[in-house]
Amino acid sequence: MSILKQDSAIDTQLSDHNIAIPNQTVFLSKEPSLRQLENLAYSTIPEHLYSGSLVNRIITQAEVNFQREILLNDGCDRPMVIDQVGVESLQLTEKLQQAFDMLRKGYPNLPISEQCQGKEFQRNADLIISAIIEKTLQHIDPKQAVVLMPWRSGLAFGQSYLKFKVNRFFHLSSKRDEDTLETVVDYQKGELSPRDTVIIADPMLATGNTAIDAIERVMSQGVKPGNIIVNAVVAAPIGIKNVTKYPGVRVVAGAIDEKLDHRGYIVPGLGDFGDKYFAGYTEALVHDMADDLNFDHISRKKLANRFNRHISSEEA
Repeated sequence: MSILKQDSAIDTQLSDHNIAIPNQTVFLSKEPSLRQLENLAYSTIPEHLYSGSLVNRIITQAEVNFQREILLNDGCDRPMVIDQVGVESLQLTEKLQQAFDMLRKGYPNLPISEQCQGKEFQRNADLIISAIIEKTLQHIDPKQAVVLMPWRSGLAFGQSYLKFKVNRFFHLSSKRDEDTLETVVDYQKGELSPRDTVIIADPMLATGNTAIDAIERVMSQGVKPGNIIVNAVVAAPIGIKNVTKYPGVRVVAGAIDEKLDHRGYIVPGLGDFGDKYFAGYTEALVHDMADDLNFDHISRKKLANRFNRHISSEEA
């Protein structure tokens, strides 16, 4: 017999529950208050440790996923956030709706090769990003704005903000740990003052963890929540709920989608924004982007390493 190890990143309340999984079925001797059981490791323990336990519930893998989805969304749905003060989304013109349709083309049912990506994805994403920026900068002096861009996907906002005369950038080399859904940051570069308006460019606002990490870094440099704006191409309701727990933080999104699935992906979503936007990017294009977005020597090396991993995998 085997027992599931606790998923420390998501469920810290399973340690007093006997949970065994033969094949794809989960047996619980006691109802846990939090259940996030997918992708957990197994460790063998002696059979006698289970003597006397009462198995009173059987959960299939489908139900485990369902419960995980419930937990990730935390009772938050689209109607709860759509009219929330400080939360704005685009009024979609025919042109913007067509752009969104292209970004979502083929996702998630078709192979990635048949989904929208590369130059086609960039062109349509840039239309939406420009509309988000125009809405964001109403009543804001571009000279007082700083765009914080978590790499890689946040960099997609850089060129469009330059066109709107915003030329100050704060860089975070960050990524989402797909097992824990937490944000891992290994580099930051930028200067802020309490008077700045800081715009956090997080194209896919899912759990909100990346934006929250950025918000707390910005606040640690004296910027008040009322001077922080989160930009997203697509946002999940729970992501909005999580970042607006900081009173005054504003969210401007292209679209507010339905929910997260059990993997923490936005539904209906559009897939991995960074992979699709930068598909086909060459070293020369990465170099040009670094020139435009005020990268120093260390930032350039970090960025090159991030992109080279993806360029190599695409060529393979």
